Amino acid sequence: MKPTQFTFWFAVCSFSCLLTPEATTVESRSISPKYFAVLRSGDVGKLREAVDHGSSANARDALGNTSLMHAAVYGDLSCMRLLLDRGAEANATNAAGATALMRAAVDDQKVALLLERGADANARSGLGNTALMLAARPWNSHRAVKLLLSHGANARATNEFGATALMAAAAGGDETSVRLLMEHGADPNARPGTGHSDFILGGGRSALMWAAYRGDVVILKLLLDAGADVNAEASLGTPLSQAAWADHTAAARLLIERGAKPNQTAHTDGYTPLHWAASTEDKDTALVKLLLEHGADPNLGGGENVDAFMGTLQTPLMLAKRRGETPILTALMAAGATNETPDKIRAPMPPSRIVPEKLDTATLRSAISQALPPLQETSLESKQAFVRHASRQDCVSCHQQFLPLAAIGLAKRQHVAVNTEAEQALVKMVHDGELRNIEADWQALFHPEPAHTKGYSLFGCAAEDLPANDYTDSW
Repeated sequence: MKPTQFTFWFAVCSFSCLLTPEATTVESRSISPKYFAVLRSGDVGKLREAVDHGSSANARDALGNTSLMHAAVYGDLSCMRLLLDRGAEANATNAAGATALMRAAVDDQKVALLLERGADANARSGLGNTALMLAARPWNSHRAVKLLLSHGANARATNEFGATALMAAAAGGDETSVRLLMEHGADPNARPGTGHSDFILGGGRSALMWAAYRGDVVILKLLLDAGADVNAEASLGTPLSQAAWADHTAAARLLIERGAKPNQTAHTDGYTPLHWAASTEDKDTALVKLLLEHGADPNLGGGENVDAFMGTLQTPLMLAKRRGETPILTALMAAGATNETPDKIRAPMPPSRIVPEKLDTATLRSAISQALPPLQETSLESKQAFVRHASRQDCVSCHQQFLPLAAIGLAKRQHVAVNTEAEQALVKMVHDGELRNIEADWQALFHPEPAHTKGYSLFGCAAEDLPANDYTDSW
């Protein structure tokens, strides 16, 4: 998944809450680099001095983020209280409709302070997120969730992509939050939308699917007992396929006991749960045998849009063989797995150049030196190709930009010559691309997807020794 598939947030954010003139000078209204450095430091003494010398408690940066929003991220309660005492507006929004309460949502003490000062518990950002959704994200979120619910936060609210606080709580694994949300009317059968943008910012999973993916049997039981549909599908398949995807045998057993269908095929990838179970690196046969014992067909083909390149449908047997002679392969064959279509993907191709018999330092250094120029060229040209494509994907990607950035940085550390002009162009491309993602990153509801994509981003930036800044802070 490309990290900058988040860039479309501009198209969906509401900009009705744009900056409004304040009755102060331009200097005190704007967050200068110096003032931002003070806010980012989290030092209440420096903040008091800045405000005493004219920096506004309601100042905004170029994206409309207020001093209070930055204090909610970087400071402690004393920083926030100082700004509120000096007149900071608790419900001010940035250009994307986000509030200080949304920024502070994971910290119950900050949430309590803002609610005491009149923050709206049901404010929605342009993406449709509420503080409750953002509060429910981490494990141990229940204190903030309880506070928001006690101040009237709507447990049934969805964002623009169909995501809910209950999905976030199930993804985060906080059992108490899940209970609290359902006690306040959260719908255990809500599902995110199935479009591309719905998948990225809606998570692609129902609450039950998130619990299955995490193997959380306790939360699975809570949701099932509350009436969650055990076979309801979302973008990433079914609850049972999610349990199989992540090798959670106990979760799969519970779902089957509650009526999950072992042969249900996901519309996105064409796989059944057995396909995922057969693909595992884990050599334990328990999950595969469980599915087979409950009627899973070992000869079904699947994988359209994912693994069925050139029309070769993948069977559980074919997927298992990629791991070698394993107990899982034996279990499948014992259950009658025979279907194995010719695998065109893995047809051996002769090397285009002579492969050295031994890889010594000199050979590796020479190969890296030869590989870097085309890598640097394609890292820049590929983005233009994305834009020219019919999909108009003006994005910076994991594989085409961040991994080359990491390779370039690591090569430099080994004193391999790089094209510094192309290197700086790539750094700027990455910076400009990620700059557009800041708000979507601050509001990312789910893991692991954003964690995976931002891992690529961090890998590339760290290899280049790029300094942390406001957009990497959002990661």
